[in-house]
Amino acid sequence: MAGRADAALPRRASAVESADSASERNAGSADGCASRRGLRVPGRTPSVAGLALRPLTRKLVAAVTAAEADLATLVVRYAPVRGGPNEIEDRIYIGRPGEVAAVYGVGRWLRILRAGRVHFTGDPYELCRDSERAVELLRRCIGTNVELSVTRRLERSLTLWTDSGVERIGAVMDFVEGSDGLVIRRRGGGALMYVARESLIRFESALIERLEVVAVDLAPRCK
Repeated sequence: MAGRADAALPRRASAVESADSASERNAGSADGCASRRGLRVPGRTPSVAGLALRPLTRKLVAAVTAAEADLATLVVRYAPVRGGPNEIEDRIYIGRPGEVAAVYGVGRWLRILRAGRVHFTGDPYELCRDSERAVELLRRCIGTNVELSVTRRLERSLTLWTDSGVERIGAVMDFVEGSDGLVIRRRGGGALMYVARESLIRFESALIERLEVVAVDLAPRCK
């Protein structure tokens, strides 16, 4: 009888080991789930990937409300269908053919036209050399819904007091004050803006938060 009891002991140990192994597997699975959710597991050091912040980019549906030309830049304004600010401004650079910024700009322009079902003939890059013609086609898209990918940005604005009055300039990426006046670089590319010292009485800069459009696509119902 004693021999039989001794023979049964290894089988019990095997059962205990199997339970322990299952417990470790379950713990490992729970740790993996917590890690995937970005939660910290006690006794474990979080990975760099786990600590990485999600990109602050979101998508929203907005209607095209206005379009105008500013030299080699198309200024397009949108009104979100729900939520968000009352207006979002997008500056689309369509300058010299072959420039990376111009390639992205013409591509964005084409997606808006596609959403508005506006057709044209010819090379889009050649057509965009005429900014007035390009903005004329954009205005046919007013009222069209598009899907915007937007992110929050901080940018400068300048208020200028000159001989001719007070002027506010938005979408300022950078500016330099020299002995001859101000040189201003605006978002959306294009030529630098110059304000002569002779006409400038004073200026003031401020930081504002805005939503920047990083991509334009067809609205979900149009895809």
